[in-house]
Amino acid sequence: MVADYKRGKGTSLGESVRKVGFIGLGLMGGPMARRLIDAGLEVAVYNRTASGTEEHSKAGARVCSSPAELAEACELILICVSDTPDVEEVLFAADGVAGGAAEGSVIVDHSTISPSASRVFAEKLRRQGLGFVDAPISGGTSGAAQGTLMVMAGGEKEHVDILRPVAGHYSSKLVHVGPAGQGQLMKCCNQLVAGLHVLALAEGFRFAEEAGLKPADAHEVIGGGAAGSFIWNKWGAMLLERDLSPGFKIKLHRKDLQLVRAECERVGLELPGLNVLLELYEKAIDKGFGELGDQALGKLL
Repeated sequence: MVADYKRGKGTSLGESVRKVGFIGLGLMGGPMARRLIDAGLEVAVYNRTASGTEEHSKAGARVCSSPAELAEACELILICVSDTPDVEEVLFAADGVAGGAAEGSVIVDHSTISPSASRVFAEKLRRQGLGFVDAPISGGTSGAAQGTLMVMAGGEKEHVDILRPVAGHYSSKLVHVGPAGQGQLMKCCNQLVAGLHVLALAEGFRFAEEAGLKPADAHEVIGGGAAGSFIWNKWGAMLLERDLSPGFKIKLHRKDLQLVRAECERVGLELPGLNVLLELYEKAIDKGFGELGDQALGKLL
């Protein structure tokens, strides 16, 4: 069992973080937290649905009853939840992280949320003497389980450097892309490009079928050439097997594309491909596909 989580108020972080808290044990956060436990770190966890903590508790994690309790126990607090309001609640509710974290603690948000909200959160936490890194991730559930995620981090260099060795347990690369909010902006860019790849997968398979080609042949040929991609290769294989389980849920990608649209509106940018994507994802939601993986878009065309 994990013991001795408390540290004194005002204690600064050393070079080697041992006491890590993880909030949000869903499709991504669950395997990320498990990798930290398996690496031998002292891990405390919190999940809104208590049953989601059972695996981690059995593996040796301390289960906390609130984000505040977790923050009191940890030097580094990692968050991976669904949307902007969820992050705000985890941070600033009466039993939130901000109410329990010791001065000098570093909070890392691995969620994908509004870049402007992320900047506001960073400033509020800074005024409390807390570090904040917005560090969304890419690589899907397989990347989380295998420790090969890409982390795009926004925040102060000293805080990002504290995150690096810990993130190395569930990621293969971390890029510091700028100050607070820039990590979320980079994730917006990533999600736009990923969505266009999903559209290419759906239309490529549909064209192959209508042209009398075998989808399996199209998958092999295109995947082995310049047009191949992670999404084409992995999710295309799942589509061939009629496996629509979520590596990434359609409803969450739709949410991310809405964040992209909000940023485009903020800067006065018009992107035709984004408009097509949003229309397709809205159609998928209307068809009841929200809980399915992105590859299920191939069934809409």
